[in-house]
Amino acid sequence: MSIPKSLFEFLSSGHIEQHLIKLLEKYRWGEKAVSPYDPTSKVYKCANNWDRCKNTKKLFNVKTGTIFARSKLPLQDIIKYS
Repeated sequence: MSIPKSLFEFLSSGHIEQHLIKLLEKYRWGEKAVSPYDPTSKVYKCANNWDRCKNTKKLFNVKTGTIFARSKLPLQDIIKYS
């Protein structure tokens, strides 16, 4: 990972987005994700910040079950305009 040379490069690099996702996951679930489909199920980490419920086989992320679930906006834009 290289050091960004400008603020624009830093903001567009995805570092902020990934940090926000991790903060929201910790706030919502604590140490490990909980499936919104079956809270008793084991959860597996998948690619691109998705998780999979073992019992239902459904994918979910930190925005699933919230008003932001279908939003295509990055979290940093959602928070900026809230």
